[in-house]
Amino acid sequence: MSLVNFEVQQPYITPSQLLLAMDKVIPSQTITNAIISTSTLEQRQRILPTHVVVVLVIAMSFWSSDSIVSVFKNLIHGFASLRIPELIRFKTPTSSSITEARQRTGASVMTRLFEMVAKPLATVLTPDAFLGGLRIMAVDGTVMDVPETQENARVFGYPGSRPGTHPAFPKARLVFLVEAGTHLITDAFISPYRIGERKGALKLLRSVSDGMLLMWDRGLHSFKMVNAKVHLNGRKTPIRSKNPREVVQEIYGWLLGHYCIRCLMFQSAEKVGLSPLRLSFTGTLRVVRRAIPVFQIAIEMFPDINVFFSWLISEIKDLKIPPPQHRSNPRVVKKTRSKFQSKKRCHRNNGTPRQLLSFQIFRKASLFTSIWAIP
Repeated sequence: MSLVNFEVQQPYITPSQLLLAMDKVIPSQTITNAIISTSTLEQRQRILPTHVVVVLVIAMSFWSSDSIVSVFKNLIHGFASLRIPELIRFKTPTSSSITEARQRTGASVMTRLFEMVAKPLATVLTPDAFLGGLRIMAVDGTVMDVPETQENARVFGYPGSRPGTHPAFPKARLVFLVEAGTHLITDAFISPYRIGERKGALKLLRSVSDGMLLMWDRGLHSFKMVNAKVHLNGRKTPIRSKNPREVVQEIYGWLLGHYCIRCLMFQSAEKVGLSPLRLSFTGTLRVVRRAIPVFQIAIEMFPDINVFFSWLISEIKDLKIPPPQHRSNPRVVKKTRSKFQSKKRCHRNNGTPRQLLSFQIFRKASLFTSIWAIP
């Protein structure tokens, strides 16, 4: 069988087509308004215009374990498959091109988009969302590892450690305002690690309005974000950006991705009169991954796209999880610790001083042997 030659073209995709499965949560016009309000609209036609970069940063949270180039391919997979019969293949940008586009876009558009989109959605009919006519809100905090670069270390800083040891990664501190009945994040504060959670929580009081009942835990520690940290970030280091500005950009993309999934869970649970917390977060994430190319194909072939929104909601509302059981959770692991020693700073370059000395000895010996081997 002979291979068929494909014509390579640059993909041109409008904002309304790219993330159509999320259009009920983040309308394309809202993305356009956020771009205009932050003056980040591109000045000339590019393969990666600003609206594509914005959607790509959000999609990075859906495919967090994939490379950035693979995320782009997953994002346009539906459109790319429609062009196969025409012998057309879309040109994929390189990793450096995507990085340059992200640096050009900046973090302000993601921050502005989150401010425009994120809001509480629970109604009085939502189970466990109101108490005495007041909407229950909670403050939640967490930390995220960021890649170890000089810029990230200077801006975010390291946590304290035992004498003679050094932390593995710099950490960014995040504090959230969460709607308790839906786990929707309605506001966020990102800071270096050295700034405590309480200071961030005080900043979030800006979003607490009349009719809200705020649960203020003594230590500000809770577990509402455990599923998001584990499942929405399937990597050892959740953040992949090397520079602080792109770190903030990626975190807000992560927040928007989390909001999309939680919002779809709320809409699905509302149809059956169920608490949104009784639906599977991981299952919804998998449904969203499958739905993105399906919607891209559907918009080209079917005039009534609402049928596919109904399909998406139906898929999610079937993902019921059983109620929690009273069981013990001993702090044990099945796998023992690794036989290897902990990685230290001296291992991150060319090895330990002893290894460097051994390398130099072998290098000198091989050079001496090669000289004497010359006839």
